[in-house]
Amino acid sequence: MLGILLANMLCFQYGMWGMQEMSLFSLSAADSAAHTIVKIVVETSFMPIFAFLFGFGMVKIKENVERRHGLAGIPAAHLARRFTFLFVLGLAHYILLWEGDVLVSYAITGFGMLLFLPAKPRTLFIWGAVFAVLAALIQYGASNSPILPLSQLEKFNDKTVDIYGSGSFTEIIRHRTLSDPLGLYGFYQVINLMLSPILIAPMFLFGMAAAKLKLLHQPQQEKKLYRKLTVILIPVGLLLKFCKYLLPDLGWAGSMAALGGTILAIGYLSALSWLFSTRPRWLEGWLIRFESVGRLSLSNYLLQTVVCVFIFYGFGLGQFTKIGIIGGIAVAIGIFIVQCFASQLYLRYFRIGPVERLLRAWTALRWKRPAAETTKGTPAGL
Repeated sequence: MLGILLANMLCFQYGMWGMQEMSLFSLSAADSAAHTIVKIVVETSFMPIFAFLFGFGMVKIKENVERRHGLAGIPAAHLARRFTFLFVLGLAHYILLWEGDVLVSYAITGFGMLLFLPAKPRTLFIWGAVFAVLAALIQYGASNSPILPLSQLEKFNDKTVDIYGSGSFTEIIRHRTLSDPLGLYGFYQVINLMLSPILIAPMFLFGMAAAKLKLLHQPQQEKKLYRKLTVILIPVGLLLKFCKYLLPDLGWAGSMAALGGTILAIGYLSALSWLFSTRPRWLEGWLIRFESVGRLSLSNYLLQTVVCVFIFYGFGLGQFTKIGIIGGIAVAIGIFIVQCFASQLYLRYFRIGPVERLLRAWTALRWKRPAAETTKGTPAGL
């Protein structure tokens, strides 16, 4: 969740289009260096872990439905309801709060992944690799080539800074949903949604394959595998992403960086699995807090948006573009630390997050109050 927030912070601070061309902003040398580090180490390498877990969860839900209902169970219908909820929630998230929403894209991708639900692990891995290559080809292009004429982008960015930094809630919604530098009146988002499943599918499919192979089920027995993947994939992923800065004139550097993002995500996932399987005693308290944040991941993801739009947008503190990259990193770390302690406290009294509860109730078509919540103050989740 911290990695996702650090990556999203650029969009919260500079907007979806502004973050694509940081030369429009007067960054200090320190902020420029921090921006490069975030782009290489964080961006496009933590959100894919979310996709992996979505795919992993699809298989686990399928198994649970079949175990509870036997032949009468219909896992696809169960999952379709789940993705419908996420689509509607994501649409509201995008329209009312923030342009960086991923839930709509993940829901659309999830519907497509239903076709792969009966597939064998090998088939899933092969298709995951195919989509990873396609995603890399889509992102072909030299990093020093602007996505639009700079003057056109600068004009739109100036308007965005003015509206996001000091505009009202309705003015910001109107700008977010109906304006873009391409003059497509918001239809750019539709085009983006059509392409996003290709970018998201690889980690979805890898997650489904991992669940079917029962990976991550026996962490103590798999520690050596986690360590091996960590040691190999993290350096390879970082090197591929660095190519975009090492070879800015090379078109293939964009594709290499995209592939590096997926490889680095798997490396990070392996590193986290290794860490939680070894569980150093001196980190035990923080590991419990990290687990608490993860158990409330959907609620925490949306809460991060609420807090950040209040900090940066005009209807709140109006700090849009004002605190710099390093300041944004500090804000992200601060928010995450608060979420760690708040999530741990919340789970002493509740077994499931508020948004997670709504999702579960809609998916199962029934409202079931967790037993641990029938008596106020009864600890749960630790």
